[in-house]
Amino acid sequence: MRDFLGKVAVITGGADGMGFALAQKLAAIGMKIVIADIRADALQKAVDKLENCGAEALAVQTDVSKAPDMEALLQATLDRFGAVHILTNAAAASTRTRKIQETSVLAWEWGLGVNIWAILHGIRLFLPVMEAQGEPGHIINFSSVVSLASAHGLYGVCKHTVTALSEALYHDLAVVGSKIGVSVVMPGSVKTSLAANWAATAPPGVVIGAGFLSQISNEDLAAAALEPAEVADSIINGMENGLLYIIEPARFIELAALRLDQMENAVAPDIGQTDALWRRLHLGHS
Repeated sequence: MRDFLGKVAVITGGADGMGFALAQKLAAIGMKIVIADIRADALQKAVDKLENCGAEALAVQTDVSKAPDMEALLQATLDRFGAVHILTNAAAASTRTRKIQETSVLAWEWGLGVNIWAILHGIRLFLPVMEAQGEPGHIINFSSVVSLASAHGLYGVCKHTVTALSEALYHDLAVVGSKIGVSVVMPGSVKTSLAANWAATAPPGVVIGAGFLSQISNEDLAAAALEPAEVADSIINGMENGLLYIIEPARFIELAALRLDQMENAVAPDIGQTDALWRRLHLGHS
């Protein structure tokens, strides 16, 4: 997809972070923006910022895990702008723990709902509309570099699924010559408020843990993290060039190489080895 002027982008989880950075970039090149988020205050502030910069924007409070909410998002988009050309599934949820055996049913329902079912609802509802328009379009699914390594915990399982789902959708659209492209975004450490957002939106009873990278100091991690705008630039480049995989920074492909080496040698993942590579890559070393 190369023609963005006057087209319509829907971004879930777009009130801040990478989703909002992409909204700003797309608005700057002439797109009309629909931001969906479960947090009403943050949502309205985001749309106000876009409108103050001259963009046409719409805020739709949405629980992306619920089909009726996603149906309402689509209808609100069509009522306001009459079309949709880009669907960005950026909403995410994590308990920030690796331990499958300690993950509750409630946590799985929340994680799978926000990370997986939201994308499935989006594809089921938005894709037929995008196809019927007969114009180029794009679906962007946010995974993570965690999907390049052996899976850890709820988040890892979900992000592996997002990557696999995106690959399957890319193939299915390509074989029928669809004008709709697909990209799966795999960012590393990015300067966002994801952890705080997860804590604020998790259902009662879901505990948010300390996180995957606790062996890296917060100061070192923050210093090495990307700006959300850098990821947004990579996404736009990926759409323009029809890329399925958008890995940012590209050095994280080393995680996939390690995982493939473990598979080829029929050995289980060495958690210490994987963690050491994680730390090195997050701190900016290839």
